[in-house]
Amino acid sequence: MKNRSKIKILHVSTKEIKLIDIPRALDEMGYNVYHAQLGITALDFREEDSDKVCKAIDEYKVDCVTTHDFSESVSYACMQKNVPYISWIYDAPQKELYAYQAHYPCNYIFAFDKTQCEQLKDSGLKNVFYMPLAIHSEKVKRDLLKFPRKKSQDIVFIGQLYKIESLDAVVARAEGKVKEELDKSFEELFMKWDKEHKIYGSMSDETAAFFDQYSERNLTTRYQYIPHGLYYEAAVLSRILANRERVHILNALAEKYDVNFYTKDKDVSQLSNKVKIHPGIGYDEGISALYRDAKINLNITLHCIQTGASQRIFDVMAAGGFMLSNYQEELEELFVPGKEIVLYHNEEELLQLAEYYLTHDEERREIARNGQEKVLRLHGFHNKLDRMLDIVSEIEKERTCSYIEEHRKYLCGEAQEKLLYETKKLYNFFQNPLYNMAIKQDEILTKFYEMLYCWKNEQENGEPTVFENVTDAETAALKYDKVVDAVKMMEAGCDDQTALDCILDLDGCGVSNFFLAWQINNHCKRPKDMFVKIAGYLAQVNVYCAIDLLDYALMIYERDAGILIMIANYYMQSNLYAEALQVMEEIENPDANVKAIIQQLHNVLEASQ
Repeated sequence: MKNRSKIKILHVSTKEIKLIDIPRALDEMGYNVYHAQLGITALDFREEDSDKVCKAIDEYKVDCVTTHDFSESVSYACMQKNVPYISWIYDAPQKELYAYQAHYPCNYIFAFDKTQCEQLKDSGLKNVFYMPLAIHSEKVKRDLLKFPRKKSQDIVFIGQLYKIESLDAVVARAEGKVKEELDKSFEELFMKWDKEHKIYGSMSDETAAFFDQYSERNLTTRYQYIPHGLYYEAAVLSRILANRERVHILNALAEKYDVNFYTKDKDVSQLSNKVKIHPGIGYDEGISALYRDAKINLNITLHCIQTGASQRIFDVMAAGGFMLSNYQEELEELFVPGKEIVLYHNEEELLQLAEYYLTHDEERREIARNGQEKVLRLHGFHNKLDRMLDIVSEIEKERTCSYIEEHRKYLCGEAQEKLLYETKKLYNFFQNPLYNMAIKQDEILTKFYEMLYCWKNEQENGEPTVFENVTDAETAALKYDKVVDAVKMMEAGCDDQTALDCILDLDGCGVSNFFLAWQINNHCKRPKDMFVKIAGYLAQVNVYCAIDLLDYALMIYERDAGILIMIANYYMQSNLYAEALQVMEEIENPDANVKAIIQQLHNVLEASQ
């Protein structure tokens, strides 16, 4: 039996989700819980947010961290501090799970949508587990006792209409094939909930590119692992459909029944005057009593939730409310339809079921009682959190290295896998500053990181790249070391033949002048002197290579007279007097000798004409 009081857990609330059910339940279970309200966001990575979490981890010396939904900033902090991070996902799909931090090995992600759970695993996430949502049974019971019963309302829906004018405006701009595709998607999915009609996979690349034009985010940078089509299916199509369906359902039911809509929406102009509008109601404001007292509680799931059961379903049923929900595949697994919950697949079924259960009171009450018993018995926070912590504990027992070390191995694997065919993507991958934790602690990855920087510049200059004939990070590091060793040997004053042999060897290995210049500048005590010295050796093999190396030196030592004169001399050795003159004229404040050389070059060029 584990001693829970010795296990310290930090729960971090975000600006978006302030629920305290997780820390409250953990405290009741006997864990040593610290609740941190740090004012951080779950919608973006912010280093200052991560620093706040790091300080809290250090202050309380916790064994793990928990949040509602996944936070990139919390994950980054846990990675640094080598503590497990447990996030229970309430949104589907939560876009932040497609950001890079979700791949950190410190993460234990529990998703309520079984299909999304499998998709996240397929995207490369490691510790992802299916876990339906839950209720805090004692809190629900207290709320029900606190608020006395009121006169029943026929139909209640608590939520929002998802009227988002900016999305409507973008969709209105669609033309041609994009418009045809969008119209077809809305028509095929509207008011249909079954295994056949799915929102995902319906969007073409052309339509995704259309939405890319209007997106405020660069998805490739922000959410590296999310297909653009999937993002817009969830962020655009799903919300527009939700708006159309919710308005349609509420207006249709209000033609015949007492329909009550509780919302924080400011614009409800789409609804008919027969729908009764009430202010939104929170978890501590009597929402459980409202669910209990309603004859029918509606659930209208967003299509972006593929198979899972949303939080509203558990909240309604725990309160003893009758739940009339659209069909979701997992609801058939969690509950018995017709006995514990009632499901509709389309508008016709919805209207028929509403009429039936508003006129069959005892059947309705029995289904509500059965549903309440099931939820209170099986879907409480206490038993689900216990299962989650057991899963984490078992995996942690098998862990043999720090998270950063594990992450280092992952990055090496990515380097080896992508190097042969995706160097550009690999460059973007390693340039992300969020990888610095692992890179800085690994000598091979540090060298690989620098080589990728050089590769980018070589590509822009059209040179052979450092990754010619390199197939993995270790081989790249060997090549890096070979150049450094050669530079240091020449700096130490090796004989001319050895220096020439080094130059020929590096040339045979496909080492570019940019890469050579990078190493001279970063590994020599007197870089400027070494540029001149190594250029002298290069000139014995290929004078143009010597000039090219000195051109890179000028990027560091801009308009340096000594380097410019040396370049001009190499041009003159090749009888390229016009080029030599052009270089000499770049020297600022030329002395008498420089002026004399410039005049001689003018004379030579005039004579040749």
